[in-house]
Amino acid sequence: REIDSTIYTPTIFEAIDVYCEKFEPSLNAVLLYMHQSPCVPDGHEDSVALGLTAGFNYDWLEVAAYLIPQSEAIVRNIFKRERVNTLVNRDDGTEEEMSLNQLLESPHAAEALGKDNVFQLRALLTERAGFNLRNLYSHGLLTDDAVHNNGLFMLWWLLLRMTLFVPWGIEWHRKRMDDASENAAAGR
Repeated sequence: REIDSTIYTPTIFEAIDVYCEKFEPSLNAVLLYMHQSPCVPDGHEDSVALGLTAGFNYDWLEVAAYLIPQSEAIVRNIFKRERVNTLVNRDDGTEEEMSLNQLLESPHAAEALGKDNVFQLRALLTERAGFNLRNLYSHGLLTDDAVHNNGLFMLWWLLLRMTLFVPWGIEWHRKRMDDASENAAAGR
């Protein structure tokens, strides 16, 4: 945790400054990218875009409010996109969605997300030895002051990279274009 934060945090802040200086990111631009990102589930684009845009504005309370909860939706969406079952059977015969912990610990996690992303997401969101952001935030144990921490800065940076620079993005976009062409040819 300590080594990463001394390297990551200044680098993240410098990247934000350089990016904002050159491109002046707007919510509309980020929203456009979120609608095209294969990571972001349908119907979650606004929340993810608001969270990422807040990071460009150094509004870490807003980043936490939007991105900590959306992290699970993003992970679940990637699993479903990779056709990995996200349901578990309960003792009473019903099914329920796996928790974020279960998803990140599943044998399919490294294949769906990449082992580096799994490691980072666990360290940032669910591990007690890490930042444990999801659990602390969702149970009301993370104060407004405590939100300003290296774990949240790194989570913002990780989700920015995952949503904008996904390795499977080109394949997903190509398939989407092929599907649209097929639908147009079939008159749908």
